[in-house]
Amino acid sequence: MRKLLLIPLFGVLFLPASCTDREKTPCDVILEVEWTGTTQIYFNIAVGQPPTITTFNLYNKMKNPNASGGTLDDVATTQYRVKWTRSDGGTVAPQEFDQAMTLRIPAGASTTVSDLPLMLWSQMAELPLINLLPENGGLDPETGKNKIVCTAEVQFFGHTMNGCDLSSEKFYLYYTFYYTPLGR
Repeated sequence: MRKLLLIPLFGVLFLPASCTDREKTPCDVILEVEWTGTTQIYFNIAVGQPPTITTFNLYNKMKNPNASGGTLDDVATTQYRVKWTRSDGGTVAPQEFDQAMTLRIPAGASTTVSDLPLMLWSQMAELPLINLLPENGGLDPETGKNKIVCTAEVQFFGHTMNGCDLSSEKFYLYYTFYYTPLGR
């Protein structure tokens, strides 16, 4: 019986010695977003398509610029989140949008992403945006205006190949939603 207790205890005592510095520290990389487009966007809901981020870059940057990352520092994105808030005094905003996103970004590299939706098509037919349609009065009942101004807070999530969870910094896009029949 004494030998059985000593073997597991011996294994536990030497377990910390087997960890590397990489395993004991937080992520050695950061996930950064580079957006070069305008942040003030006017969006006609008559188009019938949800708003998208046209083109941006996701960077997997080493925290220590002198370090050389290995494949364990590669980032696999898992999802992105868009939180909508009103910027015009109204309180009803489009619903939060979470979407799966699978990309692998090697350590020290970047990838370009295009036409990433910021909401579902069905959200265009929900409050508050549906109020802007002529058949619904064409005005936001909270502000009395024919436009709705919202802020989109966008953030990306993922993990390194060695299992370190990370998220990008948040970036913001400012949308003015309106309705004008197409062809005018």
